[in-house]
Amino acid sequence: LTLGLNYAFTDATLIEDAPGAGGFAGDQLPGVAKQTYSLFADYEHTLTGELDLAVRLSHRYIDSRQSALGSGDVTAVAGFEFPSYNNTDLRVSLSHINGLEASLFANNIFNNIGITWVENVPTHTRMRITQPRIIGLNVGYRF
Repeated sequence: LTLGLNYAFTDATLIEDAPGAGGFAGDQLPGVAKQTYSLFADYEHTLTGELDLAVRLSHRYIDSRQSALGSGDVTAVAGFEFPSYNNTDLRVSLSHINGLEASLFANNIFNNIGITWVENVPTHTRMRITQPRIIGLNVGYRF
């Protein structure tokens, strides 16, 4: 069993006014989350002399972010704050001594949708989001 934790605190703010960009000292830089973290657990177990099991569970958190500095620019939506979001993935794998591997995975298990960018275009505002839940099977051969 292997457990892991990563944490980052980023205080990305202007240290002086930027009047041309509409920003003031202390404003958070756009697109930068103050806090992020990820957790993971990896478990490996021999089932038989020929078959191994591996399980990986990972979780990520991205804090809220500002969309633009000050009043924004032509494409960025000023004053919009991207909400924080979480994402959890799971993978279960079986591998055989002959090299055959099969993995069942579920990315974004809880189908949490996070907004990653917002932009204005002449006719509307569009948003980019994280991938929705994806469930799949990988089969491979290691030689």
